[in-house]
Amino acid sequence: MNYKFGVYGDSIAFGYGNNNQSWFDIVSLGSKAIKLAQNGETICDVLKKIKLDNNCYEVLYVAVGVNDLLVSFLESGKIDFSFLMRKYEEVLKIALIKSKKVIVQSLLPVREELFPNQDWLDDDKWCYNLDIKEFNRRLCLLCDKLKVQYKDVYSKFCTKNLESIYIDAVHLNKIGQEELSLFMKL
Repeated sequence: MNYKFGVYGDSIAFGYGNNNQSWFDIVSLGSKAIKLAQNGETICDVLKKIKLDNNCYEVLYVAVGVNDLLVSFLESGKIDFSFLMRKYEEVLKIALIKSKKVIVQSLLPVREELFPNQDWLDDDKWCYNLDIKEFNRRLCLLCDKLKVQYKDVYSKFCTKNLESIYIDAVHLNKIGQEELSLFMKL
């Protein structure tokens, strides 16, 4: 099937905590679109799904990675970024075949002070903005290499009062989703 817009992503693209309405629903409103984002998705989950996808897109968004950075220890800097980037590169190479235009969203900053007490986590985990910054740095380089558009929403959201636009440590409220849609428009 042919779609104007599609998105692969995690709970932020799915709209967790916001009646399953996300920035993607705002950006794609009125167009033939499909939301393939899901709560808890990792890069490897997206890779499995996109390999089976027979759809074609004018614009395909990819917005995933924060679940890959959740760790069970109180220390940043222990993530295998090389592995994550190899898997992300596989995702993007397939996306480039399925879509005329691919847009990658950087990860958003997290509210570190709220970890590990998150209702959506099964056990104690943390996520660190230092790890997110490194992930985003590498992701930007990967996008440059593959000539894929990269949206640096991390920098934009770092200037905001996260308490007013987040419902927990990582998920956006309605206002946050609306603000993110402004950055993700074509």
